[in-house]
Amino acid sequence: MEFTITGLDCIHDSGDNWEDSGYGSDKTGILSKKAGKAADSVSIVGKNLLYYGPILQQPFSKIIKEVLIMRGKSPLTALLVVMVCTFTGAAEPEWKPALDREGIQVYTRSAPGCPINEFRGETTVNASMQTISAVLRDVNRQPEWMADCLQSKLLKTISADHLVVYNLLHLDWPLSNRDLLIDVIFNEDRKTKKLVLEMTVYSQDIFPVNSRYVRIRDFRATCIVEEISAGRCRVLYQNRVNPMAPVPAFIANSIVKNNPFNTLKGMKKMVLLQEYNAGGKEN
Repeated sequence: MEFTITGLDCIHDSGDNWEDSGYGSDKTGILSKKAGKAADSVSIVGKNLLYYGPILQQPFSKIIKEVLIMRGKSPLTALLVVMVCTFTGAAEPEWKPALDREGIQVYTRSAPGCPINEFRGETTVNASMQTISAVLRDVNRQPEWMADCLQSKLLKTISADHLVVYNLLHLDWPLSNRDLLIDVIFNEDRKTKKLVLEMTVYSQDIFPVNSRYVRIRDFRATCIVEEISAGRCRVLYQNRVNPMAPVPAFIANSIVKNNPFNTLKGMKKMVLLQEYNAGGKEN
């Protein structure tokens, strides 16, 4: 279930369940959970805030109401917002098979507010989690294997597991190419042998806008890597991107099928390169 709240400035809450992990001089804030099981998602969009991420199901209404009141909103306004969040959340669309080839399965589903469908690719890669992580962290070489990626550049290292990356993306005629700034967070657990890579739009334009391209402002993606045996991982890649313009049907259909397929196919080849310490059998 997904909720959107608009018209706020910047929400910060120091309660037990949430912490402000915001950064930047514009006081952009990101609410993140400290404890508890992630259940739903919330999009909070305001003058100084753009956030998408997991929320805690039980305290959600209480948190939003209290934060709104704290930000100077009346109790009635807070109640109305909570009611909208409670009653407008709808079940997510179902995934539909779109492609099954060379050991890669692709699924799509409708994405409300987006001119193209959300897509998901799944496959098994003959490499360790550490090898796949090394490929994912090698930002400058992403155009060698990521579908439609013309250029990739590391802009900022917030921490070893938190990067800001620039991507230039190819789109077929009659559309112009797109670019975007990506907030990339690695969550790697070597005990459970699981890596989760979360990607969203980085809200500050720390790389110049080029008039030849359309800058994407609405994007989120996830890559999940789970080691299922020694030197063998299950990989899931999910992406929802808004190209910021209507897209002809033939281009939309091509993107949602070919992008995840070619990206995962490229990853399978990339992990075989010696510099990533990938050995073993062919994918």
